[in-house]
Formats: sequence, C-alpha cells, structure tokens
Amino acid sequence: MKAEILSFSGDGEAEVLYTWTLAEDGTAVCSSALGQARMEEDGIVEPGKGLIFPKDGRAFIQGLPREFSGSRARARLVAEE
Repeated sequence: MKAEILSFSGDGEAEVLYTWTLAEDGTAVCSSALGQARMEEDGIVEPGKGLIFPKDGRAFIQGLPREFSGSRARARLVAEE
C-alpha cells in the first residue's frame, strides 16, 4: 500500500512532495523525516474513531486522502506493482 502527497501549483501542475508506504512491521513510513515526525505527533482524524497515527499502518495510509483534500495539497492512494 502506498500514498503520495501532492502539491499543486497555480497552473494546476502536481508535484509529489513525499510518499507513505507500509513497513514490514505494518507501520506507515514517510519518505520525509519531517512528514513522519509531524504525523507521529499530530496524527489524522479517523471519523468515528478519533486520531490515528503512522503506527496504525494501513488505516493511517487509507485516511490520508481525507486529511489532504485541499486545493494546494492532496493525497492519493497508488496501486503498487
């Protein structure tokens, strides 16, 4: 499982800022140390459950598109080959 965090410029071009993947131990790991640290501290909101964190693995990655759904930054789930 993989998610990409995208940044959109004023002309609509998308740039991948960083990615989240599942580690062998089932936790979510970010390609950005800053992104990892931020999410380990802040988490994201899981409707009906409260906050979830990278330690929650698959649920955390699946929740990223809800967390990042604005006009400047979005997350998308990517099928791994």
